[in-house]
Amino acid sequence: MTTRVWLGLSHVLTGAQLILKEKSIRKWALIPFLIDICLVFIGVSIGIGLISGWVASALAFLGLGGTGFLSGTVSFLFSALLWVGYIIVILYGTFLISTVIAAPFNSLLAEQTLMYLGAIERQPFQLKKWLSTSVKMLFLGLIKSALFAFFGIFIFIGSFIPIVNVFSSICALLIMSFDSMDYSFEVYELGLRQRLRFFQEHFAEFFGMAGGLAFTLFVPGLTVVLLPCSVVGAALVISQKKKLGDSFGTRRNS
Repeated sequence: MTTRVWLGLSHVLTGAQLILKEKSIRKWALIPFLIDICLVFIGVSIGIGLISGWVASALAFLGLGGTGFLSGTVSFLFSALLWVGYIIVILYGTFLISTVIAAPFNSLLAEQTLMYLGAIERQPFQLKKWLSTSVKMLFLGLIKSALFAFFGIFIFIGSFIPIVNVFSSICALLIMSFDSMDYSFEVYELGLRQRLRFFQEHFAEFFGMAGGLAFTLFVPGLTVVLLPCSVVGAALVISQKKKLGDSFGTRRNS
C-alpha cells in the first residue's frame, strides 16, 4: 500500500524530471505549460483589481478610511479572507478552463509519453489524426468542465466550513488527479465504466497523486502551472500498472 501511495505521491516530480530529461517529451509539454501560465497570470491580474476594489468598498461601508491602525487591520483581514477564497476559485477556475483549451495538447503529451515509455506502439505524428482527436478532446473537455464545475460549487461552499474544508480540498485534488490520468485513459480508449473501475481499484495511487498536488498549493497558481507534469506523471503511473499486468483495453492505431 505504501509503495502504491508513493507512486502517486511522486508523480508530479517524476513527470517534471522526464520533461526536463527527454527533449521529445519537453517539446510537447511547452504549449500546455504556456496556456496554464497565461491562465494563472490573467486570473491573478484580475484578482488584484477586484479584491482591492472590494476591500475599498467594504471599508467605505464600515466608515473606515485613511491610514490608521484600525483601517489597516480591517483592510488586511478583508484582503486575506478574500484572497483565500479567490485563490480557491482561481485555482479551480483556471483548471476548468485549462481542461478545455489545453485538452488536445495534454492528450498528445500523454500519448507521446506512453510511446516513449514503450507502453503503447510508437507511431509518427499525424496532423490529420491529431486534429480529429483535438475536436473530440475539446468536446470532452467541455463536458468534463461542466461536470467538474457542478462539483466545484459544493467544494467552494465546503471550503469555508471548518473540517469540511479539508475534505473539500481532498475532493478537488482527487478530481484534478483523475483528470490528469484521463488523458492516458483516452489514449487507451477506455470507457467510462473502465475508467471508474480503474479509479476504484487504484485509489491508493490516486490518493497519492492528490497528495502530490497538495504540495504545490503552497505557491498560489503553481498547481495549475504544473498540470503538464501531472499529465506526464500520470502516464508514468499507468505505464507501471500495465507492466504489472493490468489490462486497459485495446488501443486503435488508426
